Amino acid sequence: MKGYILFIVGFLSFMIVSFVQNMISINLTGNGTAGSANFYIQLLFMFCCFFFILSHYKICLKSPKIFRNAFIFGFIIFFPVVFYHNGLLLELIKTIMDIWMWIYCFMIGYVVAYSKKENGLLLNNLLLLFALPMIGYSIYLYLSVNLLVANIKTADVALILLAIFPLTLRLKNEALKILAISFIGLIAMLSFKRTIILGVVMMASIYYYSILTKTKFLRWQKVVFSLLLIIGGIVLYRAFNFIEQESGGYILSRLSSIQEDRGSKRVDIYIELLQSFAASNIGEMLFGHGYLATAKYTELEILAHNDFLEIIFDFGLIALIAYVVFFFRLLGYTRKIYQYRNLVDTNLSVFIAGLVAFLFLGLLNCFITTPIYFSTVLLFFGLSIGDFEREKLKLKLKEQNQ
Repeated sequence: MKGYILFIVGFLSFMIVSFVQNMISINLTGNGTAGSANFYIQLLFMFCCFFFILSHYKICLKSPKIFRNAFIFGFIIFFPVVFYHNGLLLELIKTIMDIWMWIYCFMIGYVVAYSKKENGLLLNNLLLLFALPMIGYSIYLYLSVNLLVANIKTADVALILLAIFPLTLRLKNEALKILAISFIGLIAMLSFKRTIILGVVMMASIYYYSILTKTKFLRWQKVVFSLLLIIGGIVLYRAFNFIEQESGGYILSRLSSIQEDRGSKRVDIYIELLQSFAASNIGEMLFGHGYLATAKYTELEILAHNDFLEIIFDFGLIALIAYVVFFFRLLGYTRKIYQYRNLVDTNLSVFIAGLVAFLFLGLLNCFITTPIYFSTVLLFFGLSIGDFEREKLKLKLKEQNQ
């Protein structure tokens, strides 16, 4: 496959970027060296992605409409970023990379999976091979720091778990899949993040409900599959009890306090931003207030924790319309995959799990403003759509030859 070396280099740099960003978020780097290295690694990744896409331009030009929607949205948000920027040139370049990185990953996922099924599986498995140990190590470092000061906090760094989880469901080996899901479940509990715990539970439930109700198993397969699920469930249950006991009931208290703390004050943030947007002039309503402007208009000086609100505030109403069109195109693939469910090898429940990750991260967290999370989920969708379109093309050619 052309550009294979570029793909490997780009992939490895992608994982290094995510690791460096995790370390920065845990505040373990201690100086600006990691931030500087992060910029150049991300720049290398973007160049690799660009040349990879360029070497497969024929596939890109024939890609489905949803990819054009992605590029249109990226084109629209480019202008507010440039117009409102008043810092250094390198800072502007970093911002542009951040807002466009997901588009490259989305396109690459599609190209790789559409070209050949095995390449899509390879990319998926390599990502998990590097990502899961990296996430586990990041959480270990995070807990080491916080437990030393006897201070339990929720680990935002673990939000990458929601982005990684749909890729885990694409694994072909069920034993490895259950092992990976159990590992993610354990880290989710250690993160003490309600969004992560609820998201992982929901995605796993959707997937295994579909498997148990729609898949025809031989008797011995049912026994093995059930045993694996039971073992995984027991391990997670014992782990949950241990963590809950050691933390003084912190997980359950976090889950029960959602209404009391108004979703970690998200409701208050939403109200503040909506009031500020309503008081904006026509130009700001249409074209936004600038990238990450939400932090300037909230009392806590933090981002919106909701992508739709972040987009309309930062980039304006025009950008929000483009994003909504893109989102509904993505949502439309559930119908397409369902229509071909008995004819193509694309798992609808896995795709729906990806949408759950998209919504949990997009509606409750800083998803679109965190390149690693957004790029990982869109890479998953690129792989899934590439698989679907490849299988649909094979089916069409088969019908024509009959």
